[in-house]
Amino acid sequence: MGPQGPAGEGTNWKIINLTVPANAWVEYADNNGQNNYYQALFDVPEINDFIYNSGLVMCYHEINNSQIVLPYVRHNQDVEGNYWTTTVDFDYAVGSVAIYVTHSDFADVPPSEMQFRLVLMW
Repeated sequence: MGPQGPAGEGTNWKIINLTVPANAWVEYADNNGQNNYYQALFDVPEINDFIYNSGLVMCYHEINNSQIVLPYVRHNQDVEGNYWTTTVDFDYAVGSVAIYVTHSDFADVPPSEMQFRLVLMW
């Protein structure tokens, strides 16, 4: 048996499951204390320079046995007739992923525990 040959063509992928406990969301606001949002930051060393520059990173919110691709936008109404929109989105850099939750009325309501599925392809 000789040495292994070069890798064949095809796609590589990796799935990383992320959970944000309710107490792990960090609230941020602008310099006036307005326009707040919540963030959860994850170290993801699998996102290297090659994946950042030439690959694909996708994130899904897992809820009710479904996967919903981010950004995820839901319109809400409470029993008092108040309306707002909740947006869940993400960004990534080499070595990390940040997930954000923003309420359109900027209510100071931290998110509950949330599950996400990060998909890396290269």
